[in-house]
Amino acid sequence: MIKLYEQVTHNGKTYEPNEEIDAKEISQKEAERLVNLEVAFFVGKITEDVELNEKEEIQDDQEDIVEEFEEEISDEEYQSLYKQLDNAFNAEPLQKFAKEHGVDWEGNKKENVIEAIILQDKVEQILAEKE
Repeated sequence: MIKLYEQVTHNGKTYEPNEEIDAKEISQKEAERLVNLEVAFFVGKITEDVELNEKEEIQDDQEDIVEEFEEEISDEEYQSLYKQLDNAFNAEPLQKFAKEHGVDWEGNKKENVIEAIILQDKVEQILAEKE
């Protein structure tokens, strides 16, 4: 079980700060991810499945994604993609389409969703929904 530091939207449901999410609502890997992002912390007994090296692997994977992104896209291109998405969609439809295309994000702000779409290389698919 985890407890949230801040508001989080996960699988289309919004959880408020101090709310607890149990194992029925979230997988162990998803819980670890939220803890690694420092938006939640584990409550109660931590099972043997949660080992330090697994957490380090998740963090390494996230760093690899950031490095790949930094190599592939310039700041100008990022800003251009950001503006396109921001101008094309209001927050709710953007979140809906992002979820349909498998985009995973943290937080409930539109900017969090846009950043995740860009980082996960889903801009073209999401913009195609506007047409």
